[in-house]
Amino acid sequence: MAAKGNSKPLKFSGFKTCNPLPFNKPAQKIAHLGAVSGRLGVKLSVHRARRRAHLQHDVGLELANRSIKVFVMALSRIPVWIAQRTPRRVKAAVHNVRFLDRTLMSLYGSLIKDKVMSIEEGPMRGIKLAASQHTSHAHINGTYEREVQDAIDRMVQPGDICYDLGASIGYMTLLMARKAKHVYSFEPAPHALAEMRHHIAANGMRNVTIVPSPVSNEVRDVRFCVTDGAYGSAINETETRWPVLQLRTTTLDLFAKDHPIPDFLKIDVEAEEGAVLDGAVGLLAQRKMSICCEIHSSEAARSVLGTLDRFGYKVTLLDGSPAKAPQEALAGEFHILAYP
Repeated sequence: MAAKGNSKPLKFSGFKTCNPLPFNKPAQKIAHLGAVSGRLGVKLSVHRARRRAHLQHDVGLELANRSIKVFVMALSRIPVWIAQRTPRRVKAAVHNVRFLDRTLMSLYGSLIKDKVMSIEEGPMRGIKLAASQHTSHAHINGTYEREVQDAIDRMVQPGDICYDLGASIGYMTLLMARKAKHVYSFEPAPHALAEMRHHIAANGMRNVTIVPSPVSNEVRDVRFCVTDGAYGSAINETETRWPVLQLRTTTLDLFAKDHPIPDFLKIDVEAEEGAVLDGAVGLLAQRKMSICCEIHSSEAARSVLGTLDRFGYKVTLLDGSPAKAPQEALAGEFHILAYP
């Protein structure tokens, strides 16, 4: 504490005294404050105007982008619309002229490529497809093998384990995965397998495992011919104009030793269906799984029906009538349903 009588005023260095506003009268101060407030108001108005302009610009860009997306999507629907209205006889005639068929398919694919489209109707309504030249108008509108779709939708129950043999681009896999606990999709053709991955990703499905192995009655090395379409690739030991892969087969009994046993089995393996069931006798003996199978030849029909009858399965056609081996079975025209 300072001694009495020796106190001196304190001095502070480094600080400048603030000069008061050079106004002596209250009216002048009020006028000055009004001018300052006016300038601030103008600046704020300008700021708000600029902000509104930016917002309007952003909204305009967003609307423009949406309009472009709608236009592009509508444009991509045009080839689908044309394909839907082309008579079957014309399609068949074009398909028989390989160069013309490939050219039109490439053009169709380029117009819809990379577009994600939703299936329009049926059991698969709302499922997304990453469109390509292998995605037909029937896939998109939901009419592709509609009776088979209906049968699979009835047979697959929530929580099932499904095996999809000959999955191709994964169309029926997507249907099964909607309800199944897990789907194992067997597809060796590289281009079909790659497209299936795109479809699965478009739907954000995490319950599908792709198995790139052909299935037969025993483990062996085979020649697997790969067509340039989504379908038709198959085990083929004869001469062919298609590229050939050397692959090793598996059997369903062998696969099921290390994986969950299936509740449902879909088979579409281009005349190898008899051999597939010959390699699944262990699973068939358990009488647990129901089956939907496309038959590609009369020989395969006799083999499949004989095997299923031996294990006590009830076998019908898609309409529920009893299944009998036909004199001639055309691919895509003869399907059977089997129940344990």
